Amino acid sequence: MIRTLDVDAVIVPSVAHMGGTIPGPLVQVCDVITVSPENTYARRPLLFPGRRVDGA
Repeated sequence: MIRTLDVDAVIVPSVAHMGGTIPGPLVQVCDVITVSPENTYARRPLLFPGRRVDGA
């Protein structure tokens, strides 16, 4: 959905809202901004297109 909507960033209340960690696949396509504590997890595109985050 993020790619379909061409979103640059997702804003969430906290990392806890994401289950305690920021999902790698999400940070590959957009920035993630947490409100409390205020933090920005900058987009990190894959260095090797076609390779999944889990190394498979």
